[in-house]
This record gives sequence, C-alpha cells and structure tokens, in this order.
Amino acid sequence: MWLFTRWGFFSCACTPLADESGESEVDPNGLSVRSRLRSHLEKLQSHLPDLVGNCEIEEYPDSDYRYRIYVDKAIWSQVMISLCQELNYDNFREEMVQEHSMDDPGYVKRLSEVASIMKNLQNGEAEAP
Repeated sequence: MWLFTRWGFFSCACTPLADESGESEVDPNGLSVRSRLRSHLEKLQSHLPDLVGNCEIEEYPDSDYRYRIYVDKAIWSQVMISLCQELNYDNFREEMVQEHSMDDPGYVKRLSEVASIMKNLQNGEAEAP
C-alpha cells in the first residue's frame, strides 16, 4: 500500500520472514513501513510519538526503500485511524500546496506530479513504458 500524507510518502507491506530453507513468507501481524527519505519517517514519529515514536528507523542503503520502521498491524491501524480523524480539508494536493509547500517543497512538487499522472490515467491517456 502506498500512502501519501502530510508527513511524507510511505510504502507499507507485510514484514518478510525467511524460513530455514531460505523461502520467504510474510509475517501476518507485522508491517514494514518504508520510505525513501528518513525525514518522512521522522516527521511521522514526531507527529504520532505514542504509536511509532519508539520504532527504530533502520537503513538499507541498497534497497528500493532505504528507510524502514517495523510495526505491528494493530499499531499501524491506529496510525491510520489517527490520520483519518485529523483530516480537515477537501483536497489533499491543494492543502499541501497552500499550507505546507514550505515544509518540504520537493515533496509537494512530487505530489503535484503524481496527481497529474493519475489524472492522465483517469482520462485514458497511457504513458509510454
């Protein structure tokens, strides 16, 4: 699951587990919350310290998502509830542009690009591979 928030972009997936044979399975109760920027995880931790503030940010320099925290699904469910309950706008991209563009201008620019790409998808405009 990809999640674009006021605090950053996160990719959430089940935590992989390796068994003795080297085969990978997933932990049905654990999540890896991944980010391309450490600052995005740090902002989330600062915003929700009771839920994810104590999670260690691990760095994987050679991975697609360099920074990760690991959380129980039950905790992440509470994070999602908190994020939903605090929504107070009717347009996420506009909120970011108008209210938070100075917080992280590069992130806000990328959000606008993603919005444009997804609008093209809606309009049936395929991008070249």
